[in-house]
Amino acid sequence: DIINYAYENEAMMMTRITPPKDLRTGIEIACVAKVSWLVCKDDCTPGSAQVGLGLPVAAAATTANSELFDRWEKQLPVKADAEDIVSLSHSKAISNGTGIVTIDINWKRTPSDVQYIPGALKEGDIANIKIVTTGNSTKITFSLTHYADNEPVTGLLVFTSSSGVKTGVEISMPYADGGPK
Repeated sequence: DIINYAYENEAMMMTRITPPKDLRTGIEIACVAKVSWLVCKDDCTPGSAQVGLGLPVAAAATTANSELFDRWEKQLPVKADAEDIVSLSHSKAISNGTGIVTIDINWKRTPSDVQYIPGALKEGDIANIKIVTTGNSTKITFSLTHYADNEPVTGLLVFTSSSGVKTGVEISMPYADGGPK
């Protein structure tokens, strides 16, 4: 199975690199990555590259591109107690690995651009994601098929708050009673 995530306009893929404590200062470390991507509109064009950066090892860190990282860090997911959410609940009607999942969200202030990005499943397919926001409530439903594990269904709830801040909230729904054995 292939998991696809689509990004529009620009995206930053961040990772934390922790050097070993005994790393000598005064040397340069090569950080290298092999990356591949698809650029799609009507058709998709694949691309790939090997990129690298030499990083000097120093006794103290110096900040580079801090405004860029600050902007993207504000868009990282937060825990499910986001200040804009009054309550978040979920239910599943699943039999023999097939069914419907519903997520209900009550907001303090009505957000805009509500999206749900499903997490990867070991086995199973998520399809037909529907999102309806009415007033201060949002209902997200999607179908789940071929679900054969007792693993949680996870995803990312993304929305733009009433103050204009794009926010992501991680959601994990345990697979409970009634699932396939």
